[in-house]
Amino acid sequence: MKNNLENFISENRDAFDHREPRNVWEKISRNLPNGRPSTHWMWKAAAVLFFVTTVGLLINTLSPGDQPRLAQQQNLDAQFNEVESFYFQQISEKRTLIDELQQDNIYEIDVVAELQKLDAMYLVLRNEYKENPSPEVVDALTLNLLVRIDLLNRTLERLDQPEEMQIEI
Repeated sequence: MKNNLENFISENRDAFDHREPRNVWEKISRNLPNGRPSTHWMWKAAAVLFFVTTVGLLINTLSPGDQPRLAQQQNLDAQFNEVESFYFQQISEKRTLIDELQQDNIYEIDVVAELQKLDAMYLVLRNEYKENPSPEVVDALTLNLLVRIDLLNRTLERLDQPEEMQIEI
């Protein structure tokens, strides 16, 4: 069927080419409001505006000015991850040592409550860092880790003292 149609069109092409539509545009334009095309131009303008806005936002988002800020953020993350890893290792070692010393010692020093408070504050700061990474938040996180280490060091010093000289934290 398709081949028959193609053959018919190719054989009678000359008969079709000499004909032109009569007054078609005049009839179409009479049916349009005010005798001119409707809001096609508005849709075209809206599409162009959308395209230009999208390209502008993409260029702004990927602008070279953001690259240094992104690199600084990645550098800050890497540095803090190293610091965090080091301090967590120190804290873990000191807690293990305190547990061992408390087993041998009659007088137990309880720092668990203080460490739990510091843990809770650390989690809040860590969430803040995820939402708003900044050097100030990193400093607060590092300070929290240092306070934990100081608390554990003081506990170790007290556990090393003879039982008569130990005082509560």
